[in-house]
Amino acid sequence: MTMTIQADDLGKTVSTRLSFVRHAHSNSNVAQQIRGENTCTGLTELGHQQADCLARRIELDHYDDPITQIYSPLLARAMQTAEPVAQILGLEIRHIPSWRYANYGAAEGRSWREVFDEFCGAHPALHPDRPIAEGAEPMTAFHASIRTAIVSSSDGTPANTSSRSGPRKTSWPSTRSCWGYRLTPGADRSWRSTTPPS
Repeated sequence: MTMTIQADDLGKTVSTRLSFVRHAHSNSNVAQQIRGENTCTGLTELGHQQADCLARRIELDHYDDPITQIYSPLLARAMQTAEPVAQILGLEIRHIPSWRYANYGAAEGRSWREVFDEFCGAHPALHPDRPIAEGAEPMTAFHASIRTAIVSSSDGTPANTSSRSGPRKTSWPSTRSCWGYRLTPGADRSWRSTTPPS
């Protein structure tokens, strides 16, 4: 998914295009377990192949529309997806503390099915203000963190305070979501945010 965030900075239009890619096939996918930054065991062999294919595909686009920055949370499966992309483009992977995996508290290491079955008899997405388990953060708090990270995608500063003008392209090759944004398709088949970051 690609989205463009535009901000007016002292009369200049600053545009940052973000490309989002979910991590490749992971051991957590196979086990259907909740695995955060401390317990994630990374990608499967298939996942490593997918990450290599992603890097080669992004390299083709990079020549026509250069990627200037790559961000990833510290989650092993996310980093292992981002590393081949960074290597092939000659870029470093950057981290923003608010761009992270959700804190699932006591649900960490448990199966998704087990946690869902114990969650008030309803899917957790229906109750985003309620933590999924003891010690977990509500999804609304996690989504706010991700929105902060999206806004901070330009050299660690919010887009509307950046002194640079003109287009910039940023790749987030290992993401979880961009919940909280209403996205609308643009004429160029990219997605544009119609909900300003809060």
